[in-house]
Amino acid sequence: MADDRNWLYVRGIVQTPSGDWSFRDTCLETWDTPDVSAWLRAVVDGRVEPENAEGILDLYFSGAEPNVSLGLESRSEGSTRIQLHFSAECLPPWVDAAEIEYEVVVTASFEELLRAAAEWNSESVAFLMG
Repeated sequence: MADDRNWLYVRGIVQTPSGDWSFRDTCLETWDTPDVSAWLRAVVDGRVEPENAEGILDLYFSGAEPNVSLGLESRSEGSTRIQLHFSAECLPPWVDAAEIEYEVVVTASFEELLRAAAEWNSESVAFLMG
């Protein structure tokens, strides 16, 4: 069983044409934090293919249903379309709780993904347990 001290609260602020919402949920464990930036860098490097099993990174581990996940929708020269999937406690408030998932697609340049990976590493290093 996972040690509760290893769970991290992830805070998200989402702005879409349909509405804005925020969430705070324990959907990541400390030892999983390097996987997020590694996945972002792998997208830039072309090591993640769109719409295949390896193109999805679930941020809720230990066999539970993911509340937040990332997927690669498409990749072109210098740009990507990333799928953000929200479920359970991370759903927007206007979505019926019976809905399984809510998806938002964002376009990001390779530079933006690399900057996000570097910021993620910088912010998460304090939580990595030895």
